[in-house]
Amino acid sequence: MRIQGVVDNNVWPPRMGHTVRVWNLYKELGRISGVESVRVIAALKSRERGAGRERRDGVDIARIRPGHPSVFAWLERAGLAPLSLTAEGYRRWPGPFARAWDDGADVFQVDSLPLSPLLSHAPRGTLKVYGSQNVEMEWLERVGSDVARRPRWARFLARLEAEALALADLVVAVSADDKAAFVSRYGVDPAKVVVVDNGFDATGLRPPTEAEQAGARGALNLSPGERGLVFVGTDFEHNRRAVDALFTHVVPRLGEIGARLWIVGDVSGAFRGRAAREGQGRVRAVPAQADLTPWLWGCDIGLNPVTTGAGSNVKLPTYLACGLDVVTTPFGARGFERLGPFVVRVPLEGFAAALAGPLPARSGRDTALASYAWGTAARTLLDAYAVRLGAGSAR
Repeated sequence: MRIQGVVDNNVWPPRMGHTVRVWNLYKELGRISGVESVRVIAALKSRERGAGRERRDGVDIARIRPGHPSVFAWLERAGLAPLSLTAEGYRRWPGPFARAWDDGADVFQVDSLPLSPLLSHAPRGTLKVYGSQNVEMEWLERVGSDVARRPRWARFLARLEAEALALADLVVAVSADDKAAFVSRYGVDPAKVVVVDNGFDATGLRPPTEAEQAGARGALNLSPGERGLVFVGTDFEHNRRAVDALFTHVVPRLGEIGARLWIVGDVSGAFRGRAAREGQGRVRAVPAQADLTPWLWGCDIGLNPVTTGAGSNVKLPTYLACGLDVVTTPFGARGFERLGPFVVRVPLEGFAAALAGPLPARSGRDTALASYAWGTAARTLLDAYAVRLGAGSAR
């Protein structure tokens, strides 16, 4: 089987939830017997960098620069038009992608809604797949920009999402809730939707040894008996709201519970001033890092105070895979039902008390977590491809 993927940002290095999911699924697909090739076209933003062609971990990456997404990003910041309009550019000018994709692919998958018009230009006979990252209308309604939520543009996004679901032979959802939303909102045939959970890299993430943990704690200057707390997030609205909630409910009580907090990732940029003013020296805002190991190994508890957004949060299984305990909101645990017994789920106002209290027992945790490995998710996806190809919906 030959697989062609298309994504609207730089797939390598994977630094946010979207690219972490896409990259790890394609990487793991390429490792499965019977998969002849995996190619990914990455449409770069203006500030993203990377070689035009690269082969990494068995995946062939082609990078192109469409240009027009940067224009629409500016228009959205100016309040004139939504970023989702980039889809019309891809609809009208598919040429740069067509020159890069594999004409002999068996599977043609787009992993971003703005790219979904490319499904109508897919090589003849391929299995057309829409790899959703969430239900985009849920994202719009909960955390969308003011301009994107205007009635005209909201209707545009709803039509675009409906079109993607109709064009695709197979729809990939990140959770059972997302699948149910596609069915109820758009009338999609449930048999057309496969749930492929978000997960973690079982080949690259692990808990530290005692010596490694001691070294990481030393690098963070954590005292014996002091708890390290970490939140990892990109600079999106749902993460900004989550960090703001930490400053309300957790930061004022860090001294009382004997803890320090690290906010790591692009989202930290908006909170450096507050960390200096309000943290009593117990809060650090750390820019995005290529290697999160010092924080994932040195801290004790991963925080997921997310209360809005869509899809599911990759950070939750990542924390667990590195040996951290987890305190999360009920909303932040969505899509990871099998991990429910092994995390603390409390409302935001209960976070500080939960951090000072007992944490869940770990018996059975590794088994539950293993079911969310990207390798397992990739096999689920490959099986769904095979069923559709075998049913004659593609060559």
